Amino acid sequence: MAPAVPVRSHALALGAGCGLGVLLGFLGSALAEPCLDSSDEARAALKARHLIEARAKLRLCAASECAPEVRTLCDERLAEVTERIPTVIFDAKRADGDDLFDVTITIDGAPRPDVAMGAEVALDPGPHEVVLRDARGSTVERRIVVIEREKARREHFSFGAPELRSRAAPEVERVKVEVPVVYAVPRSVVVAQGAGLFALGGATIAALVGTSFGVLAVTRNDAANCDTANVCESPGARSEARVAATVSTVTLLSALGLGAIGVTLLVWPKAPPRPTRLSVTPLGVVGRF
Repeated sequence: MAPAVPVRSHALALGAGCGLGVLLGFLGSALAEPCLDSSDEARAALKARHLIEARAKLRLCAASECAPEVRTLCDERLAEVTERIPTVIFDAKRADGDDLFDVTITIDGAPRPDVAMGAEVALDPGPHEVVLRDARGSTVERRIVVIEREKARREHFSFGAPELRSRAAPEVERVKVEVPVVYAVPRSVVVAQGAGLFALGGATIAALVGTSFGVLAVTRNDAANCDTANVCESPGARSEARVAATVSTVTLLSALGLGAIGVTLLVWPKAPPRPTRLSVTPLGVVGRF
């Protein structure tokens, strides 16, 4: 026969078990609530495109203390957000090209002592104001726009402008070369030659007209059939012959005058040609013609 167990001992054991269950349930609820809050906060940060904040919240809800279903969801989102976060590498140099190490950096108005020159820095996508300050207090500012999923973007900052060394302008050496003129016709000679050719042309035309009228005068005079006493059978032909003779005489005289003018203009003494002086320099060729 089994020994009897006091009723009081059973009551104490039952009470201890219930208390332990309540305590474990309370602890589980207390741990589950921060995990769910971190998941909700990560979702809100993602909507605002604050990827850095969203990554930090997802790391909290992906901890081992969180419920398995919450942890799995946060792990998946954490991998996606980490891939979307862009990174930038800042480096600074002096004007002579040497690297600068003792440089402080401010991003969007907040000092970033955690950012080192040459290290990869994660930033939210979008515009950022970056200010670098060296040990002497000189600053360089730049506004950059970081693109989502862009990795290891390099941003170079240079302090100071390179020193300019004054150099004397090289003296331009002029080399004079005497080149004889092949034939530089003065403007007055060109005008005279043109006028002479024009006068000779007019003389030629006048000579042709005068000759034609002379032939006409002879023909009409023969047609008048005049005797030695200048009594003509055709007085009209005689009159036409006289007019043609007059025109012939005038035009022939004009031809002679124009011919004389044309020949004079063509053979008139011309100005002697002048030598052309050229100056050959590295900048080109200049001269007097």
